[in-house]
Amino acid sequence: MSLSGNTTKNKQSNCLLVLFLQQVKIISHNPPT
Repeated sequence: MSLSGNTTKNKQSNCLLVLFLQQVKIISHNPPT
């Protein structure tokens, strides 16, 4: 259980979360017709 490994995992999940939120924002602003 290394601290550096945990922080890398957190950074990766944070990046995925940000990308997901951006996609949700785009979809909510431009609903598919």
